[in-house]
Amino acid sequence: MADDFQPQRVQIEVVPAKPGGPKSLSEHPLVITLASFVLTGLIGSFISYQIQSRNAEADRFAKDYQASTTSIASFSDAIYVRYVRANFLISALKRHAPVDEVLSRKKLYDESVVAQEGTLLGKELLIREALQQPQYSSFETLYDSRASPRFHSLDRLITAASDSYVTNPKAAIEFSQIDQTYTDTRNCSYALINLVFLDVSTKQYLGKGDKAIGSGVEARQDFDAQCPAM
Repeated sequence: MADDFQPQRVQIEVVPAKPGGPKSLSEHPLVITLASFVLTGLIGSFISYQIQSRNAEADRFAKDYQASTTSIASFSDAIYVRYVRANFLISALKRHAPVDEVLSRKKLYDESVVAQEGTLLGKELLIREALQQPQYSSFETLYDSRASPRFHSLDRLITAASDSYVTNPKAAIEFSQIDQTYTDTRNCSYALINLVFLDVSTKQYLGKGDKAIGSGVEARQDFDAQCPAM
């Protein structure tokens, strides 16, 4: 039987890939479409996240800037009410108004002083936050050392003149020192408000470029000129 064994030939036929068909799974049209869809979604999500983050940051800066300028405006309003009341009282003294009118204007002036001095600390804390200075701020230092002494000098002069007038309306009052102190106090306070406003704008809005730095230097020079140390 061994002589009857005959080996059989096995023929393997290699079928070539169809022209234009995918050579691997990664080149299959469905796979390519799915991958494109996933990548498009990821890229779109990333871009959307970046846009939302930038918008949120812009909104935060806008709110911080508005809150900062509001605190400065509130401080400025209190000071200028004090100016107006002082000016009205000085005007009444100069034109020899009736004593009752002088007393009424003196009362209004005193109320503006109390309102400004009584809310000063709270406003200074808000401005400190706006300046991003958690400790005693440069603004407070300049106000306490330069602006505040001028306010107190003006207050003493106006009070002395009012008391003298009420006691004797015909008594002569020297207004030159009152007028000069009033002008100095106004100019000093205005220069300080301008300086702190620009400082806040530089930190939160203008950035730290050459233009902002130059404006800050000019504002400080103006303040030193308008409000020298006493």
